[in-house]
Amino acid sequence: MKSNKRLLVKAVLLLLVAAIAGYLINSRSTGTNPTGKDTAGALNTTRGNIDAEQSGGTASRAGERAKDRRAVANAELVAQYGESRTNLSKHVTANVVGILDDAVQMGEMMISGQGGGFGRGNGLGMALGKLNGELEMTPEQNEQALAILTEHQRRKVAEQKDAISRLQKDPTPLMKLILASDAGARGELQDEGYRLVQEETGKDLKGVINPLDRKNFGGGSPLRDPEFVSGLRGILDPSQVDKLDRTMTQRETDTQADPDTIPGVGEGNIASLRKMELEKLDLSIESARKVTTGIKSMMDGMGGLKDLMEQPQDPGGN
Repeated sequence: MKSNKRLLVKAVLLLLVAAIAGYLINSRSTGTNPTGKDTAGALNTTRGNIDAEQSGGTASRAGERAKDRRAVANAELVAQYGESRTNLSKHVTANVVGILDDAVQMGEMMISGQGGGFGRGNGLGMALGKLNGELEMTPEQNEQALAILTEHQRRKVAEQKDAISRLQKDPTPLMKLILASDAGARGELQDEGYRLVQEETGKDLKGVINPLDRKNFGGGSPLRDPEFVSGLRGILDPSQVDKLDRTMTQRETDTQADPDTIPGVGEGNIASLRKMELEKLDLSIESARKVTTGIKSMMDGMGGLKDLMEQPQDPGGN
C-alpha cells in the first residue's frame, strides 16, 4: 500500500508539471506575454471594499477624506481615459489583488510544509534553479540554506500582505499604470510618457508582483533579495562563493540590458508591465488567475496526500 501511495504522489506531480508546461507553451505560442508563467500569484479573493465607511471620530473623518481623494483621482482617470476603460482597469486591479492573495496563501503553505511537492524538500531547488546544482552543497549547508530561504519567504509574504492592504485602500496607482499601458499599446501614449508613468506609479506599488512575469512564480526568485543572497554567501566555502558571485554578476548584466527595468523599482514589480491593450491584459490576468487557482488546489491536494502517506501502515501490507 505504501508503494501505491508513493506512485500516486509521483503521478500527481507529473500531471502538475505537465499542466504548468502546457500553460507556458500556450501562453508563449499565442503571444499573450513572453513573461507569462505559473504562479505564486493567485486567485479566489474577494474584492476589498475600498470605499467602506469607517466609523467613529477621527477614523471616520480620515476615511471620508481618503474616499474624496480617490473620487477625485478616479474622476481624473475617467476624464483622461473614459469611464468604460477606467472601470475595466479597476476590475483588472481587483484580479491582481486576488493573485496577490493566492500568492500569500501558497507562500504560507510552502513555509509550513503543507504544499506537498512544493514543500521544504523541493523549495531550494526550485528557488535557485541551475545554481543549486552548481553549488553542490553539503547536507548541513542545505539545511542552513533552507532556513535562509524560509526567512526570505516570510519576508515576501509580509510584503505581499502589505501590498494587498494598500491596493484595497487605494487602487488608483495600479489603475493609472494599467490605463497608461493600454494607451501606449494603442499608440495614444509615447514610450517616454509610459516610462514616466511606470517610474511614478512604481514608487506606490512596492511589493505588487507582475502576474505576467514567470520569474515571480515556481518558487519565487530569492536571488532578487539581497538579504537572502547575503545569508547564502555566509554559509558557502570560497569556491561556492565564486560560483554564486558569477551568477549574480550575470543577473546584474541581464537586468541592466533589460529594457523593462524601471529605475528605483525592484525586479518583478508590476511597474515593469509591458504595454498591452486593456482587453488583452484583462484576459491575460484572468488566465493567470485560473492557472494559479489550479496550482493552489494541487498544493492543497498534495498536502493531503502527504498526510495520507504519513498514516500508520497496515502490517499486512493491504
